Amino acid sequence: MAAVVGRDFTYPVLQAVSDLPEDRLLDVLDEAEGARLIEDAPGVIDGYTFTHALIRETLYGDLTTARRVRFHRRVAEALEEGMKPGQEPLADLAYHYGQAASRGDVEKAVSFAVRAGEAAAARFAVDEAARFYGMALQALSFLPDDAAVRARRLELQVKSGKALASIGQWPQARAQFEGALTLLEPQDRERRAELLVLCSDAAFWSLDIPALRQFANEAVEIANAIGRDDLWADAMACLGTADNSEGNVLKAVESDRRVIEVAGGVRTFSMARSAISLYHAGLTEESILRSSQSVASARSKDDPAFLVYSLSHYGLSCSGVGRYDEAQRAFDEARVVGRRYGILPFLARSIAMSTGMHTALEDLATAENLANEARDLSRQVAFPPALISTGIDLLFIYTRGGELGRAEGILDEVGQAVRSAGGWHGWLWRIRLNQVVAEMALAREDWRGAEENASTGISQSRARHRVKYEALGLITRARARMKTGDIASAVQDASSAVEIARRLGDPSVLLEALTAHLDVEGNDVLLGEARSSIDKVLQGLSDERLRQRFLDSENVHRLLG
Repeated sequence: MAAVVGRDFTYPVLQAVSDLPEDRLLDVLDEAEGARLIEDAPGVIDGYTFTHALIRETLYGDLTTARRVRFHRRVAEALEEGMKPGQEPLADLAYHYGQAASRGDVEKAVSFAVRAGEAAAARFAVDEAARFYGMALQALSFLPDDAAVRARRLELQVKSGKALASIGQWPQARAQFEGALTLLEPQDRERRAELLVLCSDAAFWSLDIPALRQFANEAVEIANAIGRDDLWADAMACLGTADNSEGNVLKAVESDRRVIEVAGGVRTFSMARSAISLYHAGLTEESILRSSQSVASARSKDDPAFLVYSLSHYGLSCSGVGRYDEAQRAFDEARVVGRRYGILPFLARSIAMSTGMHTALEDLATAENLANEARDLSRQVAFPPALISTGIDLLFIYTRGGELGRAEGILDEVGQAVRSAGGWHGWLWRIRLNQVVAEMALAREDWRGAEENASTGISQSRARHRVKYEALGLITRARARMKTGDIASAVQDASSAVEIARRLGDPSVLLEALTAHLDVEGNDVLLGEARSSIDKVLQGLSDERLRQRFLDSENVHRLLG
């Protein structure tokens, strides 16, 4: 009986469910303690615990199914009878009534599981909430299939799907949402559109862009037919995400602008992704505005996953214009919220995004630690996007830190991951990989290889409107051409890189471009602008350790010396 209660149990519960007289029950417990099967639970009055989980599992496994069901029901009834207002053991009641659901008690099993799920969701323990909603769905399977049961199942599948999506279990969430779609009545078009948007989001994070388009296009059609601008905006935001995922960055930007205008700002998680398209297009100030709206919306909705996601965009955008202190605060908050609520895929993504700021400031040791942390977390939660991104980050870190051997040691692994990547951002990973391979060639004095890879990256960046990497490619090609004696072309590349970097507004990229220009054709005006770029970096950076790392970097030391 104690094995049915659980690893830990109390004397009052055992007394309530057993048929033994009090003296005999105490004797049995004493015998069990003497045999070291159980022991007193520290800090629990009349509490016991099995000395080893295997003992409890063996005893439980020896019970017949019928006896287990009967015992679970008796434990549930005892817990329910002894509970006090405000102190209901919802989780235990959900579990025990759920185990007894096959022999009746379905309603209590469902009721307590739903209440336990809602209580867990209220404290943002969404993994627990998903588990309890799953228990409620399992209990419902013991009821005859009718319209009322299907309606209850639909609501539970939606709740379960949202909880699963919050902790990054997107394939499972998508399965719940698609299951809910099959339970809808044909006339319930509004609800269908809502579910299709949820399916679109889940398909995006599952890296299935064709499915995203299918779901979102149907949602747009329904939203237009029923006059729901809010659903139209969400569905169109998903289509904008698909455009960005396929490298149509400017198309995504224009589509998102229409959506935000109709919606009156960033209202939902789907719309929050618009900030990353702006960032990719080099429209960083607009990305800051959009991501700050997203952060405010997430706070108003008290949605931790939405908040972590939005903060990472805000941090990335701020670091892209030299507002490093603001970026660090955003990344720090994302880390705290992500850890507190177990939003691990978005946490991995945020940590990966923070790596770039430290790399740009020549704080390579911290950048490496962050990249490895994000990489380990990505593996833990099976989140390929952050895993691929951080692999490329490490290539940059090792190459720029003069550790070419370490970079070459992981190049094949990272390259294979990029080449086989499906879903979204494959275009961006290929651009970044070309750039780092060009920098690696430059480091080993393979001037032709550096020029060829940089040229490929420049062409790809122009085709996709990835402004930052066009500038970086031009910088690398200018340095390679300078080494081969093609000075006129090197000057042209460096000048173009400076012009792009000025428009971009990223002081670290501008400093790199100006340094390359000074190396091939310097003048006092460019030198003055380079030193002003150094001042801009320092103005946005109060952390003394980071300031010193930046000031100690080769380029800065040379320009100020």
